[in-house]
Amino acid sequence: MKRNPRHKSTLKTNFLIIMGVFIVSTAAICAFTFSASNTTRRAFVQQDILLERYKLAFNLSGAVHELLYRSADLLNSLSDVALDDFVHARKSLENLSIDLAEQNLTIFIRNTTENISAGSLKAMGHYIKNDRVAGDAIMINVRSLSQDLQQRVLENQAARFAELEAIESEVIETNRHISTGIALLVLFIFINCGVLFFLIFRKTIEPIQNFVIALGKAADAPQNSKKYRLQQQGSGEIAQAARALNSLLDATENALHDARSQAEIAERSEARWRAIFNLSPDAIILINQDTTNIVDCNPATMAMLDVGDKDFTQFSAFDFHKHEVEKLEQFLKEIRANGHARADNLSCKLADKIIPVSIVGVDVPDDEGRSTMLYVRDMSEIVAQRRELEAAQREAESASEAKSAFLATMSHEIRTPLNGMLGMAQALNASALPSDDADKVDTIIESGDMLMTILNDILDISKIGASQMQLSKVPSSLRTLITHTHKLFSAQADDKGLDFEISISPEIPETLRIDPVRVRQCLTNLISNALKFTTKGAVHIEAILEKTTGKINTVALRVSDSGIGMDEETRQRIFSPFIQADSSISREFGGTGLGLAISHELARMMGGDITVQSTCGQGSVFTFTFEAEQTEQTIAPDLKVSKPTGNSLGARNLLLVDDSPINRKVIRTLLSATGIQITEAENGQEALDCLHAEAFDLVLLDMHMPVMSGPETIAHIRNDGELWHDIPVIAVTADAMLGDKERYMAMGLDGYLAKPIDQRMLLVTLFKAMEKPRETEKAIKKTA
Repeated sequence: MKRNPRHKSTLKTNFLIIMGVFIVSTAAICAFTFSASNTTRRAFVQQDILLERYKLAFNLSGAVHELLYRSADLLNSLSDVALDDFVHARKSLENLSIDLAEQNLTIFIRNTTENISAGSLKAMGHYIKNDRVAGDAIMINVRSLSQDLQQRVLENQAARFAELEAIESEVIETNRHISTGIALLVLFIFINCGVLFFLIFRKTIEPIQNFVIALGKAADAPQNSKKYRLQQQGSGEIAQAARALNSLLDATENALHDARSQAEIAERSEARWRAIFNLSPDAIILINQDTTNIVDCNPATMAMLDVGDKDFTQFSAFDFHKHEVEKLEQFLKEIRANGHARADNLSCKLADKIIPVSIVGVDVPDDEGRSTMLYVRDMSEIVAQRRELEAAQREAESASEAKSAFLATMSHEIRTPLNGMLGMAQALNASALPSDDADKVDTIIESGDMLMTILNDILDISKIGASQMQLSKVPSSLRTLITHTHKLFSAQADDKGLDFEISISPEIPETLRIDPVRVRQCLTNLISNALKFTTKGAVHIEAILEKTTGKINTVALRVSDSGIGMDEETRQRIFSPFIQADSSISREFGGTGLGLAISHELARMMGGDITVQSTCGQGSVFTFTFEAEQTEQTIAPDLKVSKPTGNSLGARNLLLVDDSPINRKVIRTLLSATGIQITEAENGQEALDCLHAEAFDLVLLDMHMPVMSGPETIAHIRNDGELWHDIPVIAVTADAMLGDKERYMAMGLDGYLAKPIDQRMLLVTLFKAMEKPRETEKAIKKTA
């Protein structure tokens, strides 16, 4: 086990502690012994010095007595011998005083001795002269000096004696302290050794004994190794060893448990595998990877390959794939390379039939070398089902195409007569009619518009159901869109006496990237329904900014009314196609029930939704939410087309190509007020002949005509290299399905008009097409 370098070493620490204590104890003993020895030695040396000083003081006292004695003897005997003895005693005293450590005392003794000697000699001289009075007077002074000297010497002797006694007491006290210190130090060493032995036993020897005991018990009962885990705190080697031993005991028991579990799992797995092998409906074949001979197979293999009671080990994998040897070799090679492979393009060839199979091959190591396990599934039923599904898919696609073709045909066939009806109604409406007749014409136009609305709703719901509806997002002003839509319905609200107001939040950006057509369609549908089902009160439009995530804004448009409302059951199904509250609603208010369903799907396509809150008799609140990207791009200006005058189109020559006389008559009638010159042609070939015969300014071209269709005609116009190859051509067609306009514009057309034709859109499209510059006009201008 690798020791964590951050953990302290307990054994090393214990050893260092022991060695440290031993070294410190030894050093302490040595230091204490050395200190005691030095102290004792210094005490004895000082004692010797003091003893010598005491001896000197004692001798000095004797020398003073000797001097005083010789002085008295000299005065009594007045002999030369006494004088010599006195001089000798004086010199002895002076010599002794020189050895004194005290300079003051030495000077005092020398001066006093000189004074005594001088006085004694003077007194001796007086006595020799028998002048005893003078001698006695001097001797009185000499005696006084002798007493002072004797007193000072005795005091010095007493002081030295006192010092000697003090040092002896100090030596005795020091020896006592040394003895006590040595006793305490020895006691400390004994205690320390006992504690160290206890620690060593407790921290090292005892844990090791516990390790040995735990290992022995775990060896006897490895399946219960966790019971012998050691409790150890700390982070040193002993603790690490204990944790390592605990991990070993845990791992041992876990390993034995896992081994037993793995053995049980292996037994169950083997039983399951054998059950799968024997009961599997798919063929399972074990082959030798080198020879491809079959080693083992399950009963399903015997049944599928129809080998009966034959010895399957006599067969090779190639015996059943003789017709596709290369495919099988490639499949087995892929297994050897990757360890596994799958092939869905193989088949087993039997005596009387070929079975399509799907084979999964896996490498299976064994004792004799590598083998390959093949899982073979009979794909006969799956292939048959797949063919049925493909046939059903083709039928569904055909049905879808038929549905689209039917819708396109229905749209085309309905729009063609509507074109005649609404076109003539527009022409009548433009003329001066009596009021009764004008109302009748308005009714015709309104009914035609309602029919177109129903037709467009059916086409929209079909596009949504077929996932063919697409959004065209462009920079737009949502404020302008809401305001224009409000103005569109203002007259209807006024006619019903309803309060009709709008509220637009200032937080809504000025320019948003949206599909204005679809947003207007949803809003128009909600407003139309609100006005339809409200007889009194108010209809309110509110636009707010719900949230902003980056540049994506979630806008909510709420249309609230005080109309008839709806119950919860109706609210749950209001967005389903062809659904209204009840049959009386359709009878009283009209409608197909498609508007909300279409608007609901469009809102979801725009990243939002339409929800409703309503109570019967109290009105409804529809909330239309959608996502709009904020953009700095400018909004494309609306096309402003001037009102046509006789001079604007009167000088133009128009070629009108349509196989329907009614359609040609409608267009001629709608353009009659402009004064434009119109030449008619019934098909594309006649149109080409007219273009060859005379010059035209633009062409209105139908797409479905006999002899030569519109697409063929525009191809000839653009590709034949004639001078009129760039003449403006506008498609006038009843094809208004999704993608029709884009498809026709890609053919080289300059405009697109869907039937029934709106007079205003017709004029707008004509003026826009005539703005196209033509090469022939440029050539004429250059020539001029």
